[in-house]
Amino acid sequence: MDLAVLIPIAQAADPTDGLKAIALGVGAGLGTIGPGIGVGYIFGKVIESVTRQPEMREEITSIQWLGFALTEAIVFYAFIFGLIASSSRWRPWATSCSSPRPRARTAGAASSSARTWG
Repeated sequence: MDLAVLIPIAQAADPTDGLKAIALGVGAGLGTIGPGIGVGYIFGKVIESVTRQPEMREEITSIQWLGFALTEAIVFYAFIFGLIASSSRWRPWATSCSSPRPRARTAGAASSSARTWG
């Protein structure tokens, strides 16, 4: 593919799209550091536990997979939150703080205290 084809597409794109992609990448990357450490810790402790008590291997292994699944769920939460944050449709800061604006008064308004809110 020729780069000359991509340049007009990149120039026509919204510049905030690139920032959203960077935010998603950084957020997902930072969200995986903790679970990565946690998974390493879980498997290290499982190896240590099995070497101390080999007869408990099956029970330790079943507990290991439960801990692994719960720890890895955090990675998926970080990814989903990153997608939500990078979405242009979901902006709570743009809608939650806005108050209704008064409509323009018409010439037939009876008193100055009568306001209609939109």
